[in-house]
Amino acid sequence: MVERLCLRGDGVALVVGKAVTGKTFALGAAREAWQAAGQPVLGVAVARRAARELQDGAGIATTSVAALLGALHTDRHSALPERCVLVVDEAGMLATRQLSELVDSVAAVEGKLVLVGDHRQLPELEAGGAFRGLVNRGLAVELTENHRQVHAWERGALDHIREGRSEQALALYQAHDRVLIDETSERSRERLVGGLVGWRRTVAGGDARAASRRPSPT
Repeated sequence: MVERLCLRGDGVALVVGKAVTGKTFALGAAREAWQAAGQPVLGVAVARRAARELQDGAGIATTSVAALLGALHTDRHSALPERCVLVVDEAGMLATRQLSELVDSVAAVEGKLVLVGDHRQLPELEAGGAFRGLVNRGLAVELTENHRQVHAWERGALDHIREGRSEQALALYQAHDRVLIDETSERSRERLVGGLVGWRRTVAGGDARAASRRPSPT
């Protein structure tokens, strides 16, 4: 992924992969290469939460799509530096008209647009489908390996969820005692809060390795 983003001259590049495949980590490596070559690197995301995660995880100065488009409408020449790389995280949520504006704006400064996301996660809030269409045409670099879940059954469960097979995913969680059912909602809340407090105490006590092996109460 990093080699293709940094060594090929595509004006628009796509990266697709589920949330646990290391897209943000790899983008951090690509950001270092781009900056070493003297190219400014910026990031945007539809949701500000995603923008913060891209900035914290990949070291890319990031804002919201709405904020950048507002700046472009005010002063197109100062919002994006010449020959910059603009990374769009969670691009599957990006409306087609917004994507069109970003493509034109990046092309105007002879830059590079990198669209990153998962077309099988949250859909666009407005008229969209451009990111999905580009992915379906085979134009994306795809990351497939889950780097977060240790057990094979957990990776399988997440794949089921991503593909819309909720019943199969639930069956896997039940088979491994990861589904707890209480008689009342009050009891469920007590169990949830108690598990979270215990997990935090374990981490605060310094046994972070043991805490990482314990299933998260969420």
